[in-house]
Amino acid sequence: MSELHIVGGEQLQRFLSELPTKIERNIMRSALRSGAMVILARARSLVPVKSGTLQRSLRVSTNSKGGVVTANMRAGGKIKRGKGGGDAYYAHMVEWGTRMHTIATKGGSLKIGGRFVGKSVLHKGARAHPFMRPALDGGAQSAIVAVADRVRSRLTKAGIDVADSGA
Repeated sequence: MSELHIVGGEQLQRFLSELPTKIERNIMRSALRSGAMVILARARSLVPVKSGTLQRSLRVSTNSKGGVVTANMRAGGKIKRGKGGGDAYYAHMVEWGTRMHTIATKGGSLKIGGRFVGKSVLHKGARAHPFMRPALDGGAQSAIVAVADRVRSRLTKAGIDVADSGA
């Protein structure tokens, strides 16, 4: 795993805690989103692309609950039609790979490549093609810099002078 070095984290936390809660929450949501977007861009560049559905399924969300602000990055799930549509239900299978397994139907016959193959088929499995973990490992330091830059930008915009850390 990557080693991260954050300089001035305690001072930043003290400073942010002196701000009104709503302003602190909005600044941190914006900053965490900026950092997560760095990781998202890296993951999109690493994900294997066949149809593009998995790549389009990568997304970032932020949340604030109980005074704790978080940013999440997700892969997989349904994509709205406006973005190309589809369902990248297989995201975890691409990231982690699969073992050999049987695929069976409930009643009917399986059709693969236009041919009926019977009620079940033995799938040989699939090799892992990690894209999420390498994106985080390789982009964490850049994400921290993006977070710091966004906090500095938002505070400056609010009229609070913040010295550049030189990072």
